[in-house]
Amino acid sequence: MDTIRLLPMDTPNRAEGPFGMNKQTFNIDSINEVVHLNTTEIWTLVNKTLVAHPFHIHDIEFNIIEKNGLPPSPSEKGWKDVVLVMPNDSVKFITKFTTFADNTTPYMYHCHLLHHEDDGMMGSFLVIDTAASTGITDMNFENNFSISPNPTTGILNINSKDNNKFSVTLFNSLGKKIEETHSIQYLKLNINNYPAGFYFIHIQSGNKLITKKIIKQ
Repeated sequence: MDTIRLLPMDTPNRAEGPFGMNKQTFNIDSINEVVHLNTTEIWTLVNKTLVAHPFHIHDIEFNIIEKNGLPPSPSEKGWKDVVLVMPNDSVKFITKFTTFADNTTPYMYHCHLLHHEDDGMMGSFLVIDTAASTGITDMNFENNFSISPNPTTGILNINSKDNNKFSVTLFNSLGKKIEETHSIQYLKLNINNYPAGFYFIHIQSGNKLITKKIIKQ
């Protein structure tokens, strides 16, 4: 579950902006969210400004399941790709990412008012198809690995709890491969020389693969 807070970036000016999401404005060089193909997610939108924002998401449609803790009105039921989030509203929707996936090309979500979007109220997300590489999705495999600390200031400890050998590939926020290590049981990955931001780690053992988002502070 993700919570997206629609926020004024200049705190005293909650009515005119500029606006952003989750304490940041849009950055074309960053990926804000990563989801896996064929997974179901619930997202929550919280409007902390003094104006309404029509939230729009690319790639998928969604169903509103809750608005301010109550079921949606009849006009808000059914498939949507835009929902109006009024000041101080909280909107929860559910969706399944079943169509297109690409490890490097993101989709957008944003306020559908052009001047708010241009002010920075926009984010991006990747839909990753791990099954395309492995053919197998295994939650036990995912739970077998520990990655800490995350967020990190520079050092990542990656460990296999059952001591099986694995390979690690590190990608930057644009999907460019920047580190690769093979056939290990434990890895102390040093990313001190890389700038702060989002990174993605692929961990593969045999024909199984997981992808994790890493935050470098």
